[in-house]
Order: sequence, then structure tokens, then C-alpha cells
Amino acid sequence: MDGERIRGAEKPFSTRPDGWNELRLLDSITAGSLDTRINEISDRDWQGPIDLDLSGASSVDITALQYILALLNERGRKQLATAFSVPKAEKVRDCVGAWGFPTAASIVFKSSIRTLLWRGDRPFISERRRLYGKEGAQARRSTNAYARLVETRFFRFGAHVFNTDPQIDSIIEAEWSRWRSPLVMGFLESCLQDRGPEIARVVIYELLVSALRRPRADLVSIIPFADDPDVVRTGEGHLSISVWDNGKTMIEPLRVALDAGAANQPSVPAGDRFHVESSGWTPSVKRYVGGWKPRGDATDEELLLCSLFPVQPQVGERQGYGLRALYRCVIDLFGGSLEVRTGNQLMNLRGWSRGRRRTSRAYQAEICRIGGRQFNGNMITVRIPVSHGT
Repeated sequence: MDGERIRGAEKPFSTRPDGWNELRLLDSITAGSLDTRINEISDRDWQGPIDLDLSGASSVDITALQYILALLNERGRKQLATAFSVPKAEKVRDCVGAWGFPTAASIVFKSSIRTLLWRGDRPFISERRRLYGKEGAQARRSTNAYARLVETRFFRFGAHVFNTDPQIDSIIEAEWSRWRSPLVMGFLESCLQDRGPEIARVVIYELLVSALRRPRADLVSIIPFADDPDVVRTGEGHLSISVWDNGKTMIEPLRVALDAGAANQPSVPAGDRFHVESSGWTPSVKRYVGGWKPRGDATDEELLLCSLFPVQPQVGERQGYGLRALYRCVIDLFGGSLEVRTGNQLMNLRGWSRGRRRTSRAYQAEICRIGGRQFNGNMITVRIPVSHGT
């Protein structure tokens, strides 16, 4: 933006004297807080110029940045004037910069990053990024795998544009190879203790294939993040991998199939059981078990659950594999969780336990209906606990 920012009133959303609508985000920015803020904006105001104000952020989650990329892509496609104000806190702006968010933003908005920043924020583009904590102090002299991954900026956004099958194959191969490098494998083996290769072979592959093959998608963004060793040693650390695409929602193809006579109904794997906790909608059954098929009046939330599973094809079509291999690997093998944000739905999937015992092939799905503006595309985030990544 050529102009200087003019601070509006101290409200979450306000129109400034220059005509820009300023959306002030919370000091701790998460995908959930963005949902709240975005839904405070009327459809009319959303069509006007929007400044996504991150200036007061004291922390920002990678899924929140993925959410912002989705917003930028949506507004860019509609040619709606958009800018964002960078965080003032040095540590936050260094992290956002080191994660490669400015480059990803320019790719999804399909314009130079300079057009997204106010003139006073443009030095952010060329600022030297600092590393914080133990990894920052030791990165250049340490043989620690995590510190070296931080130093080499492995934990950063990778945004890709694609239109053809060769481009899709190239993206999958590039990411797959990146996750199979000796340095990454050393880190995974140290913090997972077993089966580190499964991250590339199953998790990365399934996340990317589902995003890149989504109808109408031509953009994908992937970002990995691992808690630093000091956090990991407390037993609370996670490796998170988030993938966003700008295709149709995961629900739409199933709804079309149901409306056409349910020829492509999902085939739920026998033996898998799903205990659903609902918010904002009412399930049609108490528990979803292997063999359950959605009826024509199934809710979008039920179809989101079904989108995890293989789809029986019509004659001459290939089978769709859903996310069955992904959730079984993440949850059953690594004890992690899966989060899906699409349309007006949010689903968190994890293992279901009776008392302290994990029940095999049983899963707990928390599915929420979120009012307001529909999310642009699909965001899938896996979180895998790590214990030794030092």
C-alpha cells in the first residue's frame, strides 16, 4: 500500500478516515480467534478494503497464518483491496518472517508482497531474522538436528501453484524428498524413537495428495512446526504439519453424489468406530460404526466425517481413498490428532479411550458447526507428540 496506516478506534473492527476497514486481531492469534473476528464483519464491509492488523500480536499460531493465507487468496481472486499490518513485537515478526510467510502471502494473493504492506511496514521484508531460545544460541555451532533444521529454515511455508499432473507430481516428489533427507530423518528418529520414515511415506504423502487432487484447487501451502527442545522435555511437545488448499470443500463432492442418488457414497472401513461430540448440530445416530452410510438428508458435519473414508466408485472411475491411511497413521501409530477446517465445519479427530485404556480402531470426533462466512478451501493439520527432539 502506498499510503501510511491511520490508526482507527480501539475496537476489533472499525472504518478509518481513509476508508479502510481495520480488523484488529487479538494479541494471541489462533485460527479460532480469527473465526470469531472474521464473523464480526458484515458482508457489505467485507467487500470493502480490509487491513488485517497483526500489529498487537504477542504470539501467532501456524494454523492462524494458514487461515490468513486462505483469506488473502479469497480476496485476491475477487480483487478486493487488502493489506496486513505486521506485528510490532520483535520476536513475533522475526518468527513470521523466518517462517517465510511474506513469500507465501505474495504467492497466494498473486501479487508482490509490497502491495500487501503499508509503506511504514515495508522494512519488514528485508529485516534480518533472529533465532530465539536455545536453538538460536547454538544453531551455528551445534550438531543438534532440531537446531540445524531451525537454522536452515526447514520450518517454513512452502506455497505452490499447480495446474497440471506433472506439476502435482513434482510438488509431491520435492516435499517427499525434503522429508527423507538425512537431517530430517535424524530429527524424526530422535523425537519419535520409531518409524520416522512413516512421516514422509504416509503423513506427508497423504496430506499432499488429498490437497493437490482436490477439485478446483490450484494452490497448496504446507508448513511444519516443532516445539523447541525445552518444551519437548516437559512431555508436552508436538510436531505439527498443516496443509491448506483452495479447492472445493471436502463436503461438496459427497453432497453432489448424494443429490445424484448416492452413487458415490463413502465406504466406512469395517471395525472403525467414531464417537461424535457435536456442537451447533444434532447427530442422527449416537455412534458411527463401520458400514454406516449417509442418507440424502445427512448434515454437512456427517459428510465431513464421511470424507475421511474410501469412496466406492461408479463404473469406470478410480476409488477415492479419503484420509483413512492418514488418520490411522497419525492416531494409531503415533498417538497424535487430526484437525480439519472446511466450509462452516471444524473437526478434531483423536483416539478414543475408555478410562485410561486406548480402544483399538475407536476414535473421538469433535465436530463443530461454525456460523458466518465459509472458510476458503480446506486446512488439515496433524499434531504428533514428540518426546526426545533434542
